[in-house]
Amino acid sequence: MKTVDFLFIYFGILILLTFYLKSQTSHIYQINDLIDRSQTKKRIEICQKIVSCRHLMSFEDIYDEMPTIYVISPTYSRETQIADLNRLKNTLLLVPKIVWIIVEDSLTKSDKIATFAMQSNLEIIHAAEKTLELDKPKYTSAHKGVEQRNRGIYWIKENQIQNSKVYFADDDNSYSLKLFEEIRGIKNIGIWPVGLVGGLKYEAPICKHQKVIDWFYAFNKKRFIPTDMASFAIDVKYLYEFDESYFERFTKSDLEGSFLKRINIKVKDFEPKAKNCSKIYVWHTRTRRENHINSRLVERNLFNFF
Repeated sequence: MKTVDFLFIYFGILILLTFYLKSQTSHIYQINDLIDRSQTKKRIEICQKIVSCRHLMSFEDIYDEMPTIYVISPTYSRETQIADLNRLKNTLLLVPKIVWIIVEDSLTKSDKIATFAMQSNLEIIHAAEKTLELDKPKYTSAHKGVEQRNRGIYWIKENQIQNSKVYFADDDNSYSLKLFEEIRGIKNIGIWPVGLVGGLKYEAPICKHQKVIDWFYAFNKKRFIPTDMASFAIDVKYLYEFDESYFERFTKSDLEGSFLKRINIKVKDFEPKAKNCSKIYVWHTRTRRENHINSRLVERNLFNFF
């Protein structure tokens, strides 16, 4: 065989081998692609079986049209602070299109809460507002969290937030996901029962034909509207319509009623939620503070051990 013929045959085999390997590689890629798609599909199916994912994915088609919920939470430094905030955070993580405004009772923002906010995977506005030391007028009550709630309201006004609902959520309460679905559906101001409050198992509006006609409550019968901070949410428009849409530090034991009066809310304006105010979706829970018996002795022994 001539050298030239040999080279032609050699290069011909190489070309055929190259095309064969390319076709096989392409086939392998296609198989791998099918495997990847199959695995992805399985992962999605598994994810959809998890309640939290299924809940969030149910809002996918209407997400853009949904109003944002702004949750304003005053907080102060204490042993149970991070535990309480974590419990609330774990609820809010399952609520779509929500912004959490955390306002510390402090002159400056603390590193502890700043770190918590950064690691939360939520959209959080972190602010600080110190409670002022003021003389309490006679025959009034001094309320907690007022300056902090007002700081949250000021942030919303300052940033001209629109198409939103505003809810004042204490950091130590317990909240059902159903509550936030109710909040998102209000037109002006929504109202609902609250559990474990006012010395009762619950306080609640009494409703008839989707209208509030009375209240079931025990504390301070002279309140303008005997409702709790956790029992209502408002459309953001009220904060712009009324310049005095802020909370008062001192009232006659009627913090919520005085605020609602300042934004010109009447009983007839309330929209009963939670199945005509027959269900409880929020509770006034409190984290128990531990009694640290002989804590110094324990800490000393641990220190000596290490």
